Amino acid sequence: MGARVLPPLRGGLAGYGLVVALPAEARAFGHHGRARDAPVALAGGHWLRVSGVGDERAAAAARELAVRPVAGLVSFGTCGALAPGLAPGALVYPREVVTCEGERWATADIPLGPGILREGRLVSVARPVCTVTEKAGLHKTLGAWAVDMESAAVARVAYAQGLAFIAVRVVVDPSDEGLPEALLASVDAWGRPRPEMLAALVTSPTQWRQLWRLRRQFRSAQKRLQTVAGWLIRPET
Repeated sequence: MGARVLPPLRGGLAGYGLVVALPAEARAFGHHGRARDAPVALAGGHWLRVSGVGDERAAAAARELAVRPVAGLVSFGTCGALAPGLAPGALVYPREVVTCEGERWATADIPLGPGILREGRLVSVARPVCTVTEKAGLHKTLGAWAVDMESAAVARVAYAQGLAFIAVRVVVDPSDEGLPEALLASVDAWGRPRPEMLAALVTSPTQWRQLWRLRRQFRSAQKRLQTVAGWLIRPET
């Protein structure tokens, strides 16, 4: 599939429709609560929708945004690193989004920020990739730099509607670090803890350490997301 080029966001042209999975990620745009219920208009003709985690929720949010006056859709948020050397806070701006089933979407060729190039490949999956072994396998078989759970769904909608598409992701967990599966299962689609999380933490000091590490890494990612959000919605004139 060839890339569609997003028109420059100047002279009153339509902006982006931004699909963000978690309210904590949407804080980069100054919104997190209201955007869960319906698309929220941002300055400059952009629109924001907080979808919740997963491809079905992301696809529904993307369809809501596609009927707004936007020139393209953006899958924005955090990701896990598959390639060695990508530390928490590293920006992933891929040339291509793929799935394990062989689907592929090229991203639009547009400038993002100072010195930032579209590079590498992002893979979207149906469930969290928790182990170092799984990460290494995806990197080896697909050549993917990073993994998320929403970008493919947003790409499908963008291509179906004739809109440009880009994915903008920031790393939380590096390739040599696994994720605590029990803790991930103890949060809902909006990143809120379920009662099971407290039980898991009480019974395992290791879980406490893993949670603290993830919180620290997520905060690093949030700071980078805020910078990138500024590039997206306030392009240089």
